[in-house]
Amino acid sequence: MKFEAGKAAMTYVLEGKKAVPCHDIENWGKWFETAFRVVAQDQVADVRISTVFLGLDHNFTGLGPPLLFETMVFHGDDGEQVGRYPTWEAAEAGHQKVLKILRMPDPEDDGQGEETNETEEWF
Repeated sequence: MKFEAGKAAMTYVLEGKKAVPCHDIENWGKWFETAFRVVAQDQVADVRISTVFLGLDHNFTGLGPPLLFETMVFHGDDGEQVGRYPTWEAAEAGHQKVLKILRMPDPEDDGQGEETNETEEWF
């Protein structure tokens, strides 16, 4: 099944780290089943940060570039989307920004330099 000509692509595949439109949903589905889509994953205390290629445009406004990558923060079974990005490079930068925030020293820390697991702004 192919999408209508002239319509913007909603599905994308990765060629290396570059997202390219895929106008054939069957080809996209086959690619998606086996593709490695992880940009980065990290753990800070009991918080997991995951940034992945979505393969679908999540820019539902139609304004601006396609949003194809997403960073989520997981605390236990709860997850919160904290950023969406148009490119692999922007996704890497967004992931690093979240990681830096989570590694900031807790102002109530006793000075031992432990990482904070304060994520209340996302949970």
